[in-house]
Amino acid sequence: MFNKLKVCFAVLLLSAPVLAQCPAIRKIQVTGTGEVRTVPDEVELDIVIETFDKDPSRAKAETTRKAIAVMNVLASLKVESRDIQSRGTSISSHFPGFDRSKPPNGFTAQNSIHVTLRDISRFEDLTNQAVRAGATTLGNVEFQTSKLATLRQDARKMALAAAKKKATEMALEVGQQLGRVLTITEGGDRFSAIQASYNAFAYNTGAGGGGGGGEGQIAPGVITISEEVAVEFELQ
Repeated sequence: MFNKLKVCFAVLLLSAPVLAQCPAIRKIQVTGTGEVRTVPDEVELDIVIETFDKDPSRAKAETTRKAIAVMNVLASLKVESRDIQSRGTSISSHFPGFDRSKPPNGFTAQNSIHVTLRDISRFEDLTNQAVRAGATTLGNVEFQTSKLATLRQDARKMALAAAKKKATEMALEVGQQLGRVLTITEGGDRFSAIQASYNAFAYNTGAGGGGGGGEGQIAPGVITISEEVAVEFELQ
């Protein structure tokens, strides 16, 4: 038993200098960005119907009538029920001079319908017909793409290729070559920020003393999907 322990101790002593002489891994870390642009093929929006009246019952009834008319418009445009969400009718009181100690001098009944339109070519028809049916405001307009997952993957591949190209060029400048990949860190995407800029846009129909003729146009533009990665390579 004692001899075995001496042999093991001798092996450890012999191994220690070898471990101490192991060189540190030479490496390089770079970032890459990939960007894909596409035309949106879907749009989400809120269709808001508001009615003011001195009688809350009349305000609610008129808002309900207009909401039904808007729902009929959606049905005529073949919008599926799963893409329609009615948030119900709410009633708010108006007080003279904002003085709540006095009786209200009127009531506003509001109904909001959230719609996802998967055929963007019908967007102008939807907005114009909804206005004619009684919609007062079209807001939270958000243009989207049904191919987001695929486009994000494409942008990620472009980001990885850009990182590898950058690392290769930098390594050659110092007389080195790239080895294996050590780590990959995803830096995220910027698609949601672009959605938010659309989301802040409100399409006002001009009802209630607002703008012009009650019809308008919104240009969907182009959606940009951006991905960023950080890649660490071994140098050879």
